[in-house]
Amino acid sequence: MESSGEKVISHEQDFQWEGQANETGGVVAMILNIKVKPNSSKQEVESFGGGRYLVYVKSEPENNKANEEMIKLLSKELGVPQNSIKIKFGQTSSNKIVEIRF
Repeated sequence: MESSGEKVISHEQDFQWEGQANETGGVVAMILNIKVKPNSSKQEVESFGGGRYLVYVKSEPENNKANEEMIKLLSKELGVPQNSIKIKFGQTSSNKIVEIRF
């Protein structure tokens, strides 16, 4: 599904995002809206509806531990390097906007 320079990407585990397409149709970046649940008993990424995702992490939200665990979990789930995942907004909030660069 493409419209006005945007391309929807599907991941095998039901992830779906919109990103800017380059001239060859490849995506160079994706923006994700994420709600992080720290101090969880599980590590999991699930759809939160409306293009948003819920990420459960076991770490505490102190000293950047929950953010680091979230990045590791997203990296593993999406098959991208950790250094391609950046928190754009919400560094100290449970609601985050995350960019993944390719």
